[in-house]
Amino acid sequence: MATARLRKTFRYPDLDSDDGQRGELDEQEQEILIQDLRCQDEKQNAQYKLIFTAIPLISSITYLPFLLVQSLSAPQKIFCFLGIGSLLSTAYSMWKFIPSYLDTKGDRLIRDNNREDGLLKKYLGLSNALVSAFLFLAAYLLGDSSVSKEVLRILYVVPGVIYFITFMVRRAMISVDIGELERLRYDFKGA
Repeated sequence: MATARLRKTFRYPDLDSDDGQRGELDEQEQEILIQDLRCQDEKQNAQYKLIFTAIPLISSITYLPFLLVQSLSAPQKIFCFLGIGSLLSTAYSMWKFIPSYLDTKGDRLIRDNNREDGLLKKYLGLSNALVSAFLFLAAYLLGDSSVSKEVLRILYVVPGVIYFITFMVRRAMISVDIGELERLRYDFKGA
């Protein structure tokens, strides 16, 4: 059974059959579109910032019952404090540090004006990653397989998972670059 492919015949566009549909945007329409996209991006970033700041804060509450239990050993309580500290630093870095954006040329990141914030951002993220890795190792090496120990294993892994998720969210927030659209504008003069 042969199938037939039908092809449309080529026609030159008529000025009369424009129907008000054109593919180009003039300068004002481009500017309005870019401003709308920027506004949507800022709203979405604010929502992400709020949600992914609240998640580590709420997760840190889960450690409190284990700190009140007398049966935990001193190292286990220290691991719980490390988990709380890691989650709080994740929440702080998500709330405090605004993601860097590319400059207008698009070849380098705009750096923070405050050098102390830059150092805090750098070392807080590094220390948080190290604490998360240490807690992963502690969860792996935790010996006894009783129910409370299994819950502790899960709690030791939570800061690393949440840190990774917030790290990826921050990278996604950076990846939307409205400045790139501004550089792609074309000069179209309306008639």
